[in-house]
Amino acid sequence: MILYSLPISNYCGKVLLVIRFKALECEVVPPKGGYGSDEYKRIVPTGTIPALDHDGIIYSESEVINEYLNEIHPEPDLLPGSAENRASIRMLCRFHDLKLEPIVRSLFPSMNPAKRDLQMVEMRFDEMNRVLTTLRQLIKPDPFLMGTSPSLADCAFAQTLMLAQMMWLELGGPLPIGDELENWQQTMNSLKSVTSVLEPAREATEKWLEGKRLSA
Repeated sequence: MILYSLPISNYCGKVLLVIRFKALECEVVPPKGGYGSDEYKRIVPTGTIPALDHDGIIYSESEVINEYLNEIHPEPDLLPGSAENRASIRMLCRFHDLKLEPIVRSLFPSMNPAKRDLQMVEMRFDEMNRVLTTLRQLIKPDPFLMGTSPSLADCAFAQTLMLAQMMWLELGGPLPIGDELENWQQTMNSLKSVTSVLEPAREATEKWLEGKRLSA
């Protein structure tokens, strides 16, 4: 298997965490010719990352890839338990993609101090607080988001919340995520399979933030 990925991408981080939890053999490479390039689109028609090449068949979209990997490599199961529990995990993954992550992404332009819209930043801070309140109502930490073992939901939120916390500090204040999520982060960060993904992501994010500061 080949995964086209960049450390800066939180959606790539979702897939890498599944690969690490399952201890899969997978070559991880950057997109050939660069993200969105014509050369890369000849391999991955959408031009997006992450993308998985498995025996010559290309899969894109992080959630599609993660469910595919969980089906062909069922141990450890990252969609465990009853139909109700699996549906709750999928719901959390969708909540990440449709509710929480877009708020983080909308603040990317504001990381350049010269282009920062303070009113918009304040609005996004309020939105994030509301979304995090809802997230805390949806999870069942024990100590992972949906029980005693990692799931696709843990893979979804790990890098995005780290990214959000780093961005919030850059914008002037810490991101209050609540005790439940702080305890969950501590659990995740105690796992080598997680830190092997998040440490390179943190380094890439720090370089990105530094570049934004210098471009102001």
